[in-house]
Amino acid sequence: MCLPGKSVSSSLERFCPTMTSFISKSACRGRRPASLIGFSGRQRPQLVAHLLRERNVARFVVAPCGYGKTSVAVEYAETIFSWAHVFWINCQSPCFVRDLDASCVARCCLLSDQSAQLVVFDNLPALDQARAEQLSKEIDALLEEGCEVLATCSPTGDAYGLLQRDRLLLSARDLLLNDEELDLLRSMSDRSEQPACDVTAAHRVPALVWGDESLAKAAFLQATFSADVPADLALALATMHVLTRGPLDGLLSFGIQSTQALEDFLAFYPHLCANYETGQFDSTPFDAADIARAVKKRIDDLVKQSRFSSKCELAYAWADSLVDRARASERACDIVREFCTAKERLAWFARRAADLIRLGSFYGCHKLIESVRPSLAKEPVSMQVRAAAVDAICLHMLGDADSALRRAKRYGFVSTTAHEAQMCCLLLLVRFGSGIARQNAEDTLRAFAERAGTPDGETPLVEWAARAQVAAADGIEQLCSFWKKQRSAGANADALNLTASWALDAYSALPSHEAILASSRVGKSIREIEQHVKGELDGSDEPGGSFFAWLAGFALQHAHSLKAIVDTPPLSAVCALKLRNAEMSIAAQRNMFERDERNKSVLRSNWADTHPDSLALGHTKQAVATARRNVPILTVRLFGKFEASIGNEPINPLLFKRQNVSTLLALLAYYRNREVMRETLAQSMWPKSNSDLAVRNFYTVWSQLRKALELDDGTCPYLIRHQFGCSLDAQFVQSDIERFNEICHELLFGTPDFLEWPVMYSEIKRDFSGDLMPGDKSNPLLEAIRNECSMRLIEALLSATQAIVDAGSPQWGIWFAREAVARDRTREDAYVSLMRAQIAANQRTAAMMTYIKCQQALSEELGIDPSSGATSLYNGLLDDL
Repeated sequence: MCLPGKSVSSSLERFCPTMTSFISKSACRGRRPASLIGFSGRQRPQLVAHLLRERNVARFVVAPCGYGKTSVAVEYAETIFSWAHVFWINCQSPCFVRDLDASCVARCCLLSDQSAQLVVFDNLPALDQARAEQLSKEIDALLEEGCEVLATCSPTGDAYGLLQRDRLLLSARDLLLNDEELDLLRSMSDRSEQPACDVTAAHRVPALVWGDESLAKAAFLQATFSADVPADLALALATMHVLTRGPLDGLLSFGIQSTQALEDFLAFYPHLCANYETGQFDSTPFDAADIARAVKKRIDDLVKQSRFSSKCELAYAWADSLVDRARASERACDIVREFCTAKERLAWFARRAADLIRLGSFYGCHKLIESVRPSLAKEPVSMQVRAAAVDAICLHMLGDADSALRRAKRYGFVSTTAHEAQMCCLLLLVRFGSGIARQNAEDTLRAFAERAGTPDGETPLVEWAARAQVAAADGIEQLCSFWKKQRSAGANADALNLTASWALDAYSALPSHEAILASSRVGKSIREIEQHVKGELDGSDEPGGSFFAWLAGFALQHAHSLKAIVDTPPLSAVCALKLRNAEMSIAAQRNMFERDERNKSVLRSNWADTHPDSLALGHTKQAVATARRNVPILTVRLFGKFEASIGNEPINPLLFKRQNVSTLLALLAYYRNREVMRETLAQSMWPKSNSDLAVRNFYTVWSQLRKALELDDGTCPYLIRHQFGCSLDAQFVQSDIERFNEICHELLFGTPDFLEWPVMYSEIKRDFSGDLMPGDKSNPLLEAIRNECSMRLIEALLSATQAIVDAGSPQWGIWFAREAVARDRTREDAYVSLMRAQIAANQRTAAMMTYIKCQQALSEELGIDPSSGATSLYNGLLDDL
């Protein structure tokens, strides 16, 4: 109790002289803490209900970042206490540790608010044993005084299991989305394709499901590898994120001492799906670039903890494991590209190029070669030829035959010791080229075959292919005969499959009259080849076998479709499925390659716009127009907090550190389809300056905005300057104001849709919980827009409430009306709508409480009483008691 005539602050200074402001400022006093303004989280009432089971013990929410720990605490404080008599203590502040050491946290909370009902310790850091014990005592002191305690922390910060034995624990697994929450934003087709019950924990993390996909994953990984995560755990997490799936025992090869020792920790990371019964893990997939950025600051710790001496060796081990165990060669290329230098990439490429081609990793291999192309000129000619040969194969499989043949022509006839790579180039020219280059390549291959020794089981694949091509030039009989010689000589499966594919293609291409004659001569050989191909596909444990098995399978399918082979059954359903999967894999790689080429075309066209030299242009106006349609989209977020991104890449926030730069973009995005006068914009940003000075300042900000939105080639296709105004190019810009307008229009004028409207309500809670551009309160034009948007949304919510109640679902209407009240507690019509919805739902007591809250709000904020309409509604409730 405070002494008569003394203030709370003076009591604090007397009893806690080392600390007064931090705890007192942590008191919410009926309002959200300043640090949570604009914070939006989805409501999860089942978790709040779980916390309500035991309110007289400490409750801990322990999970990694991204699982919604803070959201649960916010919802509990807001739903149960409306922030009244609540303390929200930011435990990441150094003041918290200072006050904990002073042993006065509980005492000062109780002195600041003698009616304290809840203390939230948000984001507890990892504390030493002495401090953890002191915090446990502070928690016990609060509980003894009847004050509830709720704490959130990461798994590495949880040292309270033994100190608070009777605590209620919400773990990461409890925070995973349930089936109903998972289906909330999924379309009907997604639900039918994969029912929620079949979705694994790896795809149930709240932030990854409900957040912006690219940004949420990057932030999730950044938090995963924070400094307080022990190095051995960080190495295990990094390895599991890189490999995505595999055996837990496989982690031992990277220097992790024991997977059993990690079992307790991994239980708090359910998205890794570490199953110690099966000995497997299957984690959430993340891009290699995101992983590299996340572990950048911890990479030295990971290397020291591992059994490798450098970052390069660790990356090699990850990539080799992906190739050898998981058959994930595309991802292996991405890992090497992100973690290794150009010289290191070349060394790994030279060692694993054959495996990459064999596994059909054409796009990843091409990207890897492109990443080292600037440094290739400094390498020996043999390395240049090897890279060019592999790249030519990749380009051909990716659909760019012209580029593949150009590389083959350039490097197929140079003098080099890389004979195998050179023969690859010659083979491409012979099989797919034309003219003199093809003839020269054929002559060179024939000369090689004549002077080469007798082949055996150790003969490289390329030499077998060169000899097979020479035989193919002499006819189908010689090619089939050569395939038999290969088999007798012990050639490897890849060589046999490649020759088989050529023999089947040649047999299918025969005219009908020649096919009849050839059938009598090579029919038996073709049937042997067919049986070999079927055996390769049936007996392969890999999806579809190797790339060369794919080629043979495709050729056999083609022969059956053309009726060239009719006396034997076609491929089995299992083999056909394997080939279908292989075909889809190649098609997906081609789509990614074509997307990259379109992006390059955009950059070239933008460069051409700013360098109008007809000699350097090199492409037609039509090509430029086609490229312009593929300009990466500028996405602007205005509600809650300002964000902007081009394509999938967020724009550096430092480019918007001057407030008026983001304000100008926000205003142009709001008036997206209209020209805005320069003077109007200038006067809104500098209202106290004269017109000339304001316009000069405007041009400075315009220049800074243009720099922020520049593409890699130095052009900015998004901003348009008119004679007296400016605007954004609407075809390249999208913002959340568009979706905001759609939702408001639908709720105002649409018919209640109990599938779509709940989704829109969730969007409002998630995407539009904050004000438009809350960081700029000084711009009068922006303030007017902000107020207009707030009013429109409230009107839409109230209209939706009435429509839903009229449709016979007042419970849904209550949620919409509550949202309207939360956005403006001075709107009497919002309280009245809520009361009517509650009455329709037979929640009469709740309706009476709503009227009392309305009366208090109007009295405190406006100094008025409720209208006669609201009062009569309340009196009617009293009369019915």
